[in-house]
Amino acid sequence: TVLVYEKPRFFFQDSRLVDKTRDLADKKWIELFYFEKGKTYYINLRLKESLKYGTYTFKIIPHEVPANNFRETAYVWDLKKTLEGKLDYVTDTDWFKFETNETIDYKIIYSREIADAIFFYEEDSNKALPPLDEKLYLVNNTVAEPYHFEENKTYYMRINHLQHRSLGKYIVRFVKIDPRMSLLRRYY
Repeated sequence: TVLVYEKPRFFFQDSRLVDKTRDLADKKWIELFYFEKGKTYYINLRLKESLKYGTYTFKIIPHEVPANNFRETAYVWDLKKTLEGKLDYVTDTDWFKFETNETIDYKIIYSREIADAIFFYEEDSNKALPPLDEKLYLVNNTVAEPYHFEENKTYYMRINHLQHRSLGKYIVRFVKIDPRMSLLRRYY
């Protein structure tokens, strides 16, 4: 059990626990706390009452600040660049904002870990855009899926964690599709 306290002036208070999950593959607990700059924190590591002794590994890893967990805090992203992101904890959601300067179809290639967790939205809509065709699972552990975007519009991309998938890094790449190509050849 990990207890984190912050010491404001004359008393201790619990720090804000943002998320807690158990990573079954690595046999560990992951807890995310929010720490503010300039404050003093105390960490108390304890065994459960039912255990008499045991060993543990304790590691502190920094995460994204400010977080892009909401549409209002979405990171602005250039479609010409490859996006490399990371889902840090179970309830982590990454939002990205991008604009298009032409009406065009894109083949979006992304990590297989986020295959069911990537969605696109128009600026004023809460309804996810439908893909033009089915997903194509590629041999390099990625997925390709075509989408249509209109000229001079703002779009949002949401990526969230799925319970049955592992936490970690992902990539997203946009590749323009030549308008002269047929639907059958969009993936090649």
